[in-house]
Amino acid sequence: MAQYLIFLALAPLAFICTLVGMLLPRFHRSYYRFTRLYILQFLQLGFLVVNTAELLVRDPELKRCLAAGDYLLLGAGTSLFFLFCLEYTGFLRRMKAWEPALMILPALCFVAAISPAHALIWKELRFEPHAWILVARNSGYGLLARLMFFQAYSLTFVGAWVIAWFTLSGHSLYRRQTRWMLFGVAAAALTSAAYVARIVPGWEKDYSAIAISFCSLCFAIASLRHRLFAVVPISRQTVVEYLSHGMLVVDSKGSIIDLNQTACAMLGKSDAVLLGSPAAPLLEQLGSRYEIERHPIPQELGAETRWHYEIRERGEAAAGGRESPVLSLGELRVVELLARKLSNKEIASRLGISANTVKFHLVNVYRKTGTQNRAELVDRLIEIRGAE
Repeated sequence: MAQYLIFLALAPLAFICTLVGMLLPRFHRSYYRFTRLYILQFLQLGFLVVNTAELLVRDPELKRCLAAGDYLLLGAGTSLFFLFCLEYTGFLRRMKAWEPALMILPALCFVAAISPAHALIWKELRFEPHAWILVARNSGYGLLARLMFFQAYSLTFVGAWVIAWFTLSGHSLYRRQTRWMLFGVAAAALTSAAYVARIVPGWEKDYSAIAISFCSLCFAIASLRHRLFAVVPISRQTVVEYLSHGMLVVDSKGSIIDLNQTACAMLGKSDAVLLGSPAAPLLEQLGSRYEIERHPIPQELGAETRWHYEIRERGEAAAGGRESPVLSLGELRVVELLARKLSNKEIASRLGISANTVKFHLVNVYRKTGTQNRAELVDRLIEIRGAE
């Protein structure tokens, strides 16, 4: 009986946590880009309300219908979390035709649970009075429920892995955001899995709704402390792909192993044709119209040297007699390490270039950003990130 009373005592607090998790991110404009998360948070609130109502009602048929709603909301919620992870990391930008397919299993579970075919969800479902509560018990889960659990946990794991992988090599701010998100998701997933697997003897009440509200609170903390949704990471691959100048990556044998769309346009061939081709003759064909810079890519000791080439039209920087404020890839890499408070010597060692090259890049950066020294440049970077 105590576990039911504890759930009822925690329910109001969980309701408040869910509301806080819904309201705080809304102060950031970029939050509204994530439509799946927007819908997911309403489903989380609905799941808590339905789960609490299921505990309180004493009519067996109504209790079974509310339990069916739990399955629908939980299954749809995990699908939306997976889609949000893809949306957050930039892998999914528009509605895809396959997205509704993720809702098929939750919908089938709902239909089976409210129909005479509920044996596909619960084995030997029965209702037993327990003090003033009518408790639903079963001897196990049916095939349809097991399939939905597999889908739910798989999508949760894959979504969490995508976010962790995406931010692992990013800035520390994004890693802190991710830690809070994944901590909340892990707490909810483990609580649900422990109940489904019946790890704790005598544990009869599912606390998934409470754990999911804690997940909402973690999102709110990440939003408040680490500017979640105020500063949203962009895939570095996306940044490189849409640079205004061409970029090639060449291996130690001189073959092209990566390039962006601009480079393809400059060379007049598709990436399928260019990948694996020798870079030297292609670059020679560009003639004097283009300026080409070559930079070594830092590798582990003993690894083969790779190079990246920047290709830009001569005079591209000049527009109306003024220099373009766009930083080159080499300058961006120097600025990124400068923001980590590394010295010129440390930056040179990290990038595999000379200290004079670092100074050369910094002079260009100062000129393009209108700053005079390192301190002003760092302050300018903070202003830009704050404005985002």
